[in-house]
Amino acid sequence: MIVMAHYYLGTPTQLMLDCPIKPNQSDLRCGVDYLGRAAGGDRRCMILLASFLDVSASLSDSTHAVSKTTGPADFLLLPTLISASRDAVPFIYSDPWTEAISWYKKAVDKAGASSTADGAPDEGLDAESRYDAAEDLLPVYRILARMAEIYSIGGFGLKQDFSVAGGLFTQVGELASAALQGRLAAKYFEFGEEAYSNCD
Repeated sequence: MIVMAHYYLGTPTQLMLDCPIKPNQSDLRCGVDYLGRAAGGDRRCMILLASFLDVSASLSDSTHAVSKTTGPADFLLLPTLISASRDAVPFIYSDPWTEAISWYKKAVDKAGASSTADGAPDEGLDAESRYDAAEDLLPVYRILARMAEIYSIGGFGLKQDFSVAGGLFTQVGELASAALQGRLAAKYFEFGEEAYSNCD
């Protein structure tokens, strides 16, 4: 199921590399459906599904496309979305950002199942302390940063909440600070302060 999801969404998969039948835009819905079924227990699929919901909603409305925390590399997670026409991108949920936040949270929680002696999540390992390939896809701090940004913008079924956004940006700043990434930490702390200043 995971292999088919990757195949239909145009993400690299070794098992289908030489398949003579290439997926087309009408297969996006099948790919997302397979991804949704596989995401129940696979962290990588959780991230891909959340990213699909996030990016497809953002692409449908240019006013939501401004991003402080994501760059072109994030959109390469789902290359089919970039080449697909907007009409071909399936809207599975009426509130895609609410669903995206839900899947992003699950991916973060699953990453946090493994922790070091000081209780901090060990971002490179899964719950059984094995290498976690999902970290290469999108590290925890970047997931949290994107969640913060979504909350600060609001829309697509998600209520704008500067308080939650500020808390998430601050959490990302703390993670960056713990990883001795001072410049990155300062940037996220600044985003957090900006979000808090917009609270009513």
